[in-house]
Amino acid sequence: MVERMEQRKKLHEVCAKIVLDATELEVQQRLLIDRFSENSELMKEVRAGMEENLQICKSNLDLP
Repeated sequence: MVERMEQRKKLHEVCAKIVLDATELEVQQRLLIDRFSENSELMKEVRAGMEENLQICKSNLDLP
């Protein structure tokens, strides 16, 4: 019976490690998704600024 309990303890430890690793992967995945979202928003802001600068450049070229 003791041997069986020791085997189950080992199995439980392995399973617990797998669950912890999977949880850590989920956390890392969430952080990556958040960073990609932030980068996407920053790129939209950069694009808007560049479009505004382009319009200013075009209007400056149209001066007599």
